[in-house]
This record gives sequence, structure tokens and C-alpha cells, in this order.
Amino acid sequence: NLALDLLQLRKEQNLPPYSYQALVMTNSLDREFAFKTLSKIMSEVENRPELMTNIIISPVEPDRIERRFNRFHFHVQLLASYQPELHRLLEEIVHIFEGYTNTRDLRFAIDVDPLFSS
Repeated sequence: NLALDLLQLRKEQNLPPYSYQALVMTNSLDREFAFKTLSKIMSEVENRPELMTNIIISPVEPDRIERRFNRFHFHVQLLASYQPELHRLLEEIVHIFEGYTNTRDLRFAIDVDPLFSS
């Protein structure tokens, strides 16, 4: 059965529903600004090892369709074994972003348990 085979594959790769996932996303009219802001947020988080337990963080990447509606879109994928650890990390990411004062036209979003990865 295809569905059972796909579910087994997700289990072997520790993907949802066997783990917890989130996407942290930015977009802006300025490509470099969107990329650098998300990179800066993630580097601040990665310098806090107590937040990184059992969490895998992808590099900052452009979305599959990077430029949409004249805005440049970037994301980071987070994969965690335990939901409370993921939520603690996401709370810190939001806290860091809220501390930024010069966000210009930057849009920031978090998608927990995304249906599709960017």
C-alpha cells in the first residue's frame, strides 16, 4: 500500500508526524535585506546551545519561487523531536525579531507544522 510505504519512509527519516516542524519566513522588496535579517536572527539563536537540543535547523534558503509579487522570500526549516523544545525555540525567535527596530518593509512569519515546505 502506497500510503503505508510513504508513512514508513517518513518514520525512517524522522519527518512529521514522527517529529515536529516549523518554517520561519521573511520577505521584502529588498532581496539582501530579507536574507540578511533572517540569517541574523538564526545566528543569534544558534549561539544559544540550550535552545538547540534535539533541533535541526536548515540553512537560510530562498523559496522555490524566490520572487513573488516583487518580494523576495526566504525561509529556514526547523525539525524537532519534541514539541515543547520547538515552541521554546520559536518563542525566542519571535522575541529576537520583536527587538529589531529597523524592519522597513520586511514581513516575518512562522508556520508551525506546515502542510508544504517552501
